Amino acid sequence: MKLENMRLRIRLDDIKTLLSELQNPSSSVNTRQGTRLKLERRRRLIQEKAVVQQSLDRIIYPILTVPVEITSEIFLQCLPDAPTEPRAYSAPFLLSQICSVWRQIALNNPRLWAALHVHLDSRLDFQNLIQNLLPRAGSVPFTLGLTLNPEHCYFFGPRTCCCPSSAPFVDYWSRLTSFDGRYFTLQECLDLLSHTPNLITAKFSYLVGSLSSTCTIQLDSLKALSFHMCATSPFSAPLLQSISAPCLESFSIDCLSGRVTDDSPFLSFLRTSPRIHTFSLTLEHISQDATLAILKATPTLEVFKLYFCSAALVFAILTLLGGGGESASGT
Repeated sequence: MKLENMRLRIRLDDIKTLLSELQNPSSSVNTRQGTRLKLERRRRLIQEKAVVQQSLDRIIYPILTVPVEITSEIFLQCLPDAPTEPRAYSAPFLLSQICSVWRQIALNNPRLWAALHVHLDSRLDFQNLIQNLLPRAGSVPFTLGLTLNPEHCYFFGPRTCCCPSSAPFVDYWSRLTSFDGRYFTLQECLDLLSHTPNLITAKFSYLVGSLSSTCTIQLDSLKALSFHMCATSPFSAPLLQSISAPCLESFSIDCLSGRVTDDSPFLSFLRTSPRIHTFSLTLEHISQDATLAILKATPTLEVFKLYFCSAALVFAILTLLGGGGESASGT
C-alpha cells in the first residue's frame, strides 16, 4: 500500500509539472508542439490527474472505497428525526461538504432531500431555497413542515398579514405525503388539504380563525390527522364536516376553549373514517352523552385519550367498556 501511495504521488507530481510547462509559453515543450497537440495533451493530462487523485484519495481515505449504495444508506441514517430548516452543520448539507465524492453521492440521492421545514419568518431566501432544494427530491414522496410568521395570526394581536404566496410549492403539492404546519388560519388549512390528495400524515398547530367557505375534501390516503387550535380559538365543526378520510387510523383534536354540546360533527366525521384506532381529544367542556356517542361510533378504537375530563365522565367511559380501563386514559 505504501509503495502504491508513493507511486501515485510521484505520478501526480509529474503531471502537475507537465501541466505547468504547457502553460509556460517559453517552455521547450511548447516550442516543439503545435496548438492543437498542446490542447489535446493538456486535456489528457487533466483527465489522468483526476484518475490518479481519486486512486490516491481511496488509499488515504478508505471510507471512499465503500460502495455508493452503502454510503447512501449510511447518509440516510444521519438525517434528523423530523424535517428541519436547512443548516450547513446538519445532514444532508454537512455531508455534501466533506469531499467531492460525498457531495456527488448526496446530490444524487433524492431521499436525502425529501424532507424540509421552512420558517417563513426566518432570514433565509425563501424563493431560492425552494427552487434549489425541492428539485433534488426528484419524484420521491415529500415531507414538508411550514411555519408561517406568527404575525400572520390575529391571536398575537392586530398585525399585518405576512403570509407569502404558496406558488413555489405548486408543483409539489400532489407529491406531498406528510405535512406539519403552524400558525395557519382554518381557511388556509382547508385550502392546503384540498391541494394535497396523497397526504398520509397531516398536523396543524396553532390554528385560528373561521371558515368562510367549505367544500368536501376527499383524502383517501390520509392515515393520521391532528388539529391543535390556538388557546382563544373555539372548535370549528365545519372543518370536520369538510373532510372525508376513509382510511384514517389516528385522529387528534386539541382545543382548550372548545365546547361540544352537539356531537353530530364528530359523529359524521367518524362514520366516514371506520378504521380509526387511536383518538385523542382535548376539550375543556364535553358532555357525557357526546363522549359516549363518539365511543360508540368508533368500534375499532384501541386507544382513547381524553384530557380535562371529569371523574364522572371517566367512570361512565369505563362502564361502557365493561369495566376495562386498558383501552382508555383520562387526564
